[in-house]
Amino acid sequence: MGRGLLKRELIKLALMSSDILLIDEIEDSLHPDLVMEVLNYIKREKGVQVIFTTHVNEVVKMAGKVLADSETQVIYLSKAGYETYKLSEISEFEKPLSWLGYV
Repeated sequence: MGRGLLKRELIKLALMSSDILLIDEIEDSLHPDLVMEVLNYIKREKGVQVIFTTHVNEVVKMAGKVLADSETQVIYLSKAGYETYKLSEISEFEKPLSWLGYV
């Protein structure tokens, strides 16, 4: 089993057995198809607060396609502090994966 498949399975297990889940660099080791699967697992699991980090604009756009705007908050961190956004407010990212149909 590849590292990405193992990570996906660990996230699924954690979603079923946790009240809060922290995922650092959610896209690490995951093919874009698996990122979409994980985001869909997060959407379906009720009663679990999930916090994930990413440096990848495409992951934020994928989350915008899957997760409800009313239940999601984007926190942009910088040296100057942080800003909070709704997913729907973020629209100026480049679209390198758009040709694959992910964003």
